Amino acid sequence: MRNSIPIGSDAASPISVQTANGRAEFNRTAPTAAELVLEYKVSGIDADIENASDVALRQAVADACRQEIEQMRAALRALGDGLCEQLSEEGSDPDIDQTTNYDDSRMWTDRRTELAIDPSEYHSKTRLDGYEGAADARLVRKTVEITILDREQQIRQLYDNILAGVASKRAVANQQRAPVASPMEPSSVTA
Repeated sequence: MRNSIPIGSDAASPISVQTANGRAEFNRTAPTAAELVLEYKVSGIDADIENASDVALRQAVADACRQEIEQMRAALRALGDGLCEQLSEEGSDPDIDQTTNYDDSRMWTDRRTELAIDPSEYHSKTRLDGYEGAADARLVRKTVEITILDREQQIRQLYDNILAGVASKRAVANQQRAPVASPMEPSSVTA
């Protein structure tokens, strides 16, 4: 197990872990500075759409979102646990306050009866400053917990955008298929 770097000592070599779905690296660069790199992959997701209704579409998107969040949680927890097994618990319990900037996108295909979300990858690099004396394992564990919470919000927002995109494309397609009344033909609206 590796301890935090004592004041005045050289930086230790990075600790890393690799899983089937990702990779993580923790590097304590100074007594008050560290860096955590997290990378994971999400497999493609196919969500069945029972019928052409808006309700079925919303349910399919919600199911796909749930699947991605489950994959993300499993991947990040495995990476965090793998790092923590190699790091020391000696030291103080850090109070983490972190802000993450991200850019995320998904490619999707609406097949009318199925929504296919392409596989994706996530990469983050978090600079951790000011945690002198903090236990490296606790620092990693708390940072991963915050990352999971942030990713859940980001993924939900992403799938809200997917739902809006699918609904918009369907509305345009439905308008193009609808017969257009000529100026001489009456149109009717039913209330």
